[in-house]
Amino acid sequence: ASRIPGLAVAAHLGHRQLFEAWLRYIGDRNDEQGAALHRRLMGGPLDFCVFLLERVLADPEAYPPWLPDLLHVHRANFSCMTHAPAAAPLRMDNYRTSTVPDGLRNVAWTAHVSSSRVLATVRTTYDVSPLIDRSHVPAGMRVEEHPLNLVWHAEEAGHVSLLRVNDFIHHVIGSTRAEERRVDDLVTEWLATGTSHGNAVELVADLGRAHERDILKLT
Repeated sequence: ASRIPGLAVAAHLGHRQLFEAWLRYIGDRNDEQGAALHRRLMGGPLDFCVFLLERVLADPEAYPPWLPDLLHVHRANFSCMTHAPAAAPLRMDNYRTSTVPDGLRNVAWTAHVSSSRVLATVRTTYDVSPLIDRSHVPAGMRVEEHPLNLVWHAEEAGHVSLLRVNDFIHHVIGSTRAEERRVDDLVTEWLATGTSHGNAVELVADLGRAHERDILKLT
């Protein structure tokens, strides 16, 4: 999954220089954590992703502007996979449905909203979704500067799904991670920002769909 960032950093530093820098990085980190001698140079995908991200952020002008976003997505994914009870492929999904969810009919303004089974969220400046599961950048491909909201969601079977959500649902998830919020408070707060083209009915519908998908809980 980190092949695109890895190749970009290798092209800038040189393949041997990248390998040597990685050995120094993981060796020093394992020394700090008191790892056994035979494990001193061992690191996992999450370690390598964090290493690449630090390299890119240290010299951002040398890389495509969307590369940090892609690495932030991979880092969140590797972190979720580390704690997932079962191996799960990284896949894009969508919580939206073309039908009106049954739960929407029971959404009340005074209902309480909380996050449900959300492991991590990432908001990017560039839409890196076409690159998430690719090993190379297709020739002529242009990564659009358009915000992308991603949510890692724990499924019943122990798998993890990667969902793309809109700005409002992303905001609600962030606002309800620590405490419950009421529907009317969330909708009023969002409309007051002036960033939404939707109305209150559409926002409540979004909450109903997110509840149906088990991203949010409405009680």
